[in-house]
Amino acid sequence: MAVVSDEVKDIVEMIARGYSRLLPHVTATPGSDTLEFIEFIEDIDDLNDSDLIDMLASWAGLSYDDFKRIWDDLLDSEKNEVLDAVVYRMAVAGFEELLRRIATASYVRKNWDVRKKIIDMAKKYVRGKIDLDDLSEGIVDVLWGTEKDTELGKRYIWDFWSGITLNNYIDEETVKELVRKYLIEELEAPWI
Repeated sequence: MAVVSDEVKDIVEMIARGYSRLLPHVTATPGSDTLEFIEFIEDIDDLNDSDLIDMLASWAGLSYDDFKRIWDDLLDSEKNEVLDAVVYRMAVAGFEELLRRIATASYVRKNWDVRKKIIDMAKKYVRGKIDLDDLSEGIVDVLWGTEKDTELGKRYIWDFWSGITLNNYIDEETVKELVRKYLIEELEAPWI
């Protein structure tokens, strides 16, 4: 494994923290938006692409020119390290925000039957009794199980599946920890 410089770590931290802070406030669809940003980053051929620099600068909370000066000082290998680390951190943030929104949705919080079904499925997933696809399909059935719910919730279902897809960028232990935190612990906690 390559040694990552402190400068690369600092840049990743600026970008990832900024993205994580913005995510809950600027989008109704954190899963699909995060996946779209990740796909944009993956499709970049030119590490000095102005749209890429602009996007990263905005998340880092810096002006385009200030961020570009920092970016221009990096070697291409360091830029790739930054992008790889940012993609990972974005995927975690998007996946976590998706689960947090499920756990705090008033419909879920007010309906013990719904919470119990999600908790039970999440426990099976964490124990390895079912896979993430089974858990995800179960959640869709619980939240949008009727034809009417499916029709009204198309946008949210799309966001949910996009958000679940983010697990492809995250190690399985982190995915399980986030499921445990939000779909078990958060849903089992009293709600006032």
